[in-house]
Amino acid sequence: MDKLYFSGKDTVDFALALSLTQIIFWVLMKFIKSDHVKAKLPAWYNVILSVMLFITSNFFWYVSDVRTLAIFLFIITLTITLLGFKFKAIVDKNISNWAVGITLIIAGILIIYNYSVNLYIEFIVIGILWLLATIKWPSYKLGKLSSKSILGIVTLVLGIFCAVLGSYYYDETAHIQTDNYSVTLGKQSAWVSGYATPNSKIHTYLDGKEETPAEKSDADGYFEFEVNVPGKWTVKVTKDGKTVSDYTIVKKSAAWKKHQAKIEAKEAKNDFMDYYADAFEALDNVGIDEYNTWLDENNNGDGGYIDDTLDAVQNQDKKDVQDAVADIILIQASLEKIKNADDSDYAAYHQYYSDIKRLQSVVINPPAGDIDNFGNLFEEYRTNVDNNLTEMGN
Repeated sequence: MDKLYFSGKDTVDFALALSLTQIIFWVLMKFIKSDHVKAKLPAWYNVILSVMLFITSNFFWYVSDVRTLAIFLFIITLTITLLGFKFKAIVDKNISNWAVGITLIIAGILIIYNYSVNLYIEFIVIGILWLLATIKWPSYKLGKLSSKSILGIVTLVLGIFCAVLGSYYYDETAHIQTDNYSVTLGKQSAWVSGYATPNSKIHTYLDGKEETPAEKSDADGYFEFEVNVPGKWTVKVTKDGKTVSDYTIVKKSAAWKKHQAKIEAKEAKNDFMDYYADAFEALDNVGIDEYNTWLDENNNGDGGYIDDTLDAVQNQDKKDVQDAVADIILIQASLEKIKNADDSDYAAYHQYYSDIKRLQSVVINPPAGDIDNFGNLFEEYRTNVDNNLTEMGN
């Protein structure tokens, strides 16, 4: 029943436009003295009607579906009027009035299709009444009232009745409807909007999970909120213990996917650098410990195998070894995200990854033989990794 509120407003818009047009024509016909001008004036009736309809839909109530309808009517009626001055058959066959009536009916059908609400039949009803008043009974009079004046009065009374009745249900009962069944995300976000019970709390849900804080409808029942995550956004409102809901599907766009990829790549680079620094610190600790222990044994002339010495050091620094292995796994995962984002820096980060893998290899599996061989490789790779960290930080 709350839908009657909008239907009533639309009907009153038309009734006021028709009444204003009647008044304008009465004034023009009364004060214009030229018979030639008077003869041409009726051809402009529907053009003026469409202008009045645009005005009433914008200033008397609120911007509604009537505004778009008025624009189409203006284009159609103006075209027909101008052609009518050249082709007399257009005037004789009453094409302009037929066009207005048919356009109203088509508009009603389209609105029902778009909103899937059968109560929005006001344009269909008005279109039929218009055709009856202008095509079937154009000369009918009730006292001094012409068929168009009667139509204006009927639609005004009907519109006010529907608006008043619908207003009660609109303000006092739970109802909610989103403007669109689906919207597409822009570069970063999209807007979900609609109308609900005025001054009510609107609970929002993304794929069934409630989002906080709740939204709120204004005094006219309008609400809107920005979303930056795709999915099924459901809105609910409760009034006097009754809860109703509606939803909008928020779809991904190419621009949004590209923007998200950039964000994910940036986050992946930050993670890459954090894990990289941790892995470097752990490997550096183990490598320095290995080199110093090896050097001490050489200087002291201790016996034994170097593998035993290195195993002992790595066992002693077991936590650093495990941390390095875990961090390098995370580094590889971050590198994969950078690759999937098609980021231009992927090649550089792949090289960073290769460098720390070389450092890991020389620390975990030091080359046998001369300590200087190990020392030179360790120093070379740790220098490369350290330089890489500096580059990433810039």
